[in-house]
Amino acid sequence: MVMEFYNFDMHDAMLKQMDWFLCKRATIAEIIVMRLQEMANCGVLLYDLKTSNMVVDRDGTDVRFIDFGRDFCEHASFHDSASEITPILNALRLECSDATQYSRRLYLTMLVMLSASIHYELERSKVSYNISSHQRDSLHPLKSVARVEWAKSTANDVVSVKNVLRHEDMRKHLRHYCGRRNCGSRRTFRSANFGPVPS
Repeated sequence: MVMEFYNFDMHDAMLKQMDWFLCKRATIAEIIVMRLQEMANCGVLLYDLKTSNMVVDRDGTDVRFIDFGRDFCEHASFHDSASEITPILNALRLECSDATQYSRRLYLTMLVMLSASIHYELERSKVSYNISSHQRDSLHPLKSVARVEWAKSTANDVVSVKNVLRHEDMRKHLRHYCGRRNCGSRRTFRSANFGPVPS
C-alpha cells in the first residue's frame, strides 16, 4: 500500500506549531470547508470529526480527513430508497426538497459538529498548553468561516440541522467529541462559535 505523506495531524499543528498554524489558518479553513462540502455532495455524514483525525501538509495547502470507517459515518444519496437509509439521514432527507438542499444541510451539520469539537479541544488544552482565551479564539480555524456560512443559511436549514443534532444517535457522538455539557443542539451551536444561537 502506498499512502501520501502529511507532516502534521491537525491537533499537533494547532497546539504545538502555533505560530505556523496562525500563519496558515485562513487557507486551512478554506480547505476544511471544501473537504466537508465534498463529503456532503457524496451523501456522507461523518461523525468522527476531530483534529487528531485530520492531517495537513507542511505548506498548509492540503487537509485530509482520515481514520474513519462505516462505524463512524453514514452514507446515502437523496434518491436512495427509505429502506436503504439510516434513520438520521432519512429524517433529514424528508425535510429537503431536492438533492442540493440535502447536501447543503449535511454540510452544515458537519460544519457545526467540527467547529464545536475544535472549540472543546481548545478548551481542554488551555491548561496543558497554557493557552489564553485570546489564543484559543485565534487558533480556531473555523470561527469566522463558520459564521459566514451560517449567515447564508435559511431558517429551514437551522431547523433541519437542529433536528439532526437532537437525534439520540447523534447526541451520543456529540457527548464523545464535544463533551456532555455541549451535546444539546443549542449548546452545540454556542460552542461552535456561531454568535447568537439560532432560535
